[in-house]
Amino acid sequence: MALRADVPTHARLEETDLAQKLVSHCPDFKLLVDAVRAACHNAESDLAARLAPHMKRPEEAKKILANVFASPGEVRVYATGITVALDCAANAGERAAIAALLAEITAAKLTLPGDPAQRPLTFRAQPVHR
Repeated sequence: MALRADVPTHARLEETDLAQKLVSHCPDFKLLVDAVRAACHNAESDLAARLAPHMKRPEEAKKILANVFASPGEVRVYATGITVALDCAANAGERAAIAALLAEITAAKLTLPGDPAQRPLTFRAQPVHR
């Protein structure tokens, strides 16, 4: 929130960076799509801001983050937790930055909202096997 402290909570769509990028839908559906898109954009920016300090070239944080989002991997569900292991395509420095980001996310002790057991989520990157 500190990164967006002076951003208004409400703005006309044509005054945002999403102007001219949206298609027409019925008003209720459009409001939902716009809200999800804005939330995703903010989440991407927040994650890139967390990733950048771990990188030699912080200006490429969103590009590396896009690779993380596109990474294959596996999810394992255990009685005591859920582990997400990603096979990120990256060089050694980028893998270290990604690992640091995933460690920060894991340290936040997140859980899935619908999980009645409230099992903690653990995120880790594993090297791509070639």
